[in-house]
Amino acid sequence: MYSALDVLKASDGLLVIGSSLMVYSGFRFCRYAKEWNKPIATLNLGRTRAEDLVDLKLNARIGETLESAVYSL
Repeated sequence: MYSALDVLKASDGLLVIGSSLMVYSGFRFCRYAKEWNKPIATLNLGRTRAEDLVDLKLNARIGETLESAVYSL
């Protein structure tokens, strides 16, 4: 069985959707991703705790943004 950190380490990057990352258990994934040189993107309205770590920040409404992305495929 793989842990979430194992899966993150094997991934191409990290996408955080709808979280301010104020809880450390979520924020630590961003810290590990940065440490492992993984690109990080966030989709969230407003500020997140990981502002200094992310490579791409989408300050947009989640539902509308994801719907637009899916329908544009």
